[in-house]
Amino acid sequence: MNLNDVKAGGKRSRSFLPSSATPGRTATMLAITYGALSLAYIFVSSYLAGALAVSKLQLTEIEFWKGIAFVITTSVIVFALAFSILRRVTEREQELAHNRQALVVAERRALSGVFAAAVAHDINNTLSVFHGGLDELAAGGTSEPLRNMHLALDGLQRMTTQLLQASRDDGFTDLVASDLAAIVRDAVSFGRIHSRIRHCRIEERIPAEAPCHAHPALLRQMMLNLLLNAAEATGGTGRILVILFSGPAGYVLSVGDDGPGVPREYLDRLFQPFFTTKHSGTGLGLLSVKAAAQAHGAAVDYTISELGGAGFRVTFPARFKD
Repeated sequence: MNLNDVKAGGKRSRSFLPSSATPGRTATMLAITYGALSLAYIFVSSYLAGALAVSKLQLTEIEFWKGIAFVITTSVIVFALAFSILRRVTEREQELAHNRQALVVAERRALSGVFAAAVAHDINNTLSVFHGGLDELAAGGTSEPLRNMHLALDGLQRMTTQLLQASRDDGFTDLVASDLAAIVRDAVSFGRIHSRIRHCRIEERIPAEAPCHAHPALLRQMMLNLLLNAAEATGGTGRILVILFSGPAGYVLSVGDDGPGVPREYLDRLFQPFFTTKHSGTGLGLLSVKAAAQAHGAAVDYTISELGGAGFRVTFPARFKD
């Protein structure tokens, strides 16, 4: 629908000016129209005044009323043009406001869908660990699977708590004194029984401790996603290197593999929702990693691993340290 054909009370409103008119074209059109009408009025009225006047006094009187008529006529024209222009501006502003509101609603719906999908992705990963523990128990394993299953159930409980916290205006507020080194070690141990990680060889370079204030559940889930990403990049049978160290500003955590790496043309899209280079991927793992990093004021970026494949580095700020 054209901006100049906005319905009002069941009738279409019309504008003197075309909807495609630019400011320069509109100004030129108005100037030419005004000049043409003014000249036409002057010539016609002067001719009629000369023809009708029989004396100089009568000509003077006709010229007076002619001037009054000219002022009234031009005032009506200016009013009509100004009203048309201002109405078009108002209609355009109303349409822009409506479009902005529709865009905000659409973005909120899209973000809600992406958030729900990311949470479902993380829950599915945790359940995979739980099922892996059940398989080990059925095979007569040690008590370690029981511990991992308890961790999996705790992780699910924390995720539901995170969902409730994220629905509030203040978002995540449960920063607690933690040990990043212990969190990373637990996540590695947690991931070793995952069906997609268990056949990989995981190497660790982790300090004895790394005190911090953090959301432990988010960091564990972030680590699990990084391990899964590395395992899938190597076909589930490669090497994975996990490194944690204290940098000049804050802690630096990296997870790399000996897979083929990420093609250069895909680097700009790595953290986009639903983008994946894997046939069975969801495109939500790295999105979840980025969200967890941002919740701690950290940045995540792609690097080349020491093993020759893909690497992802999470750099935490100084305030993250205890």
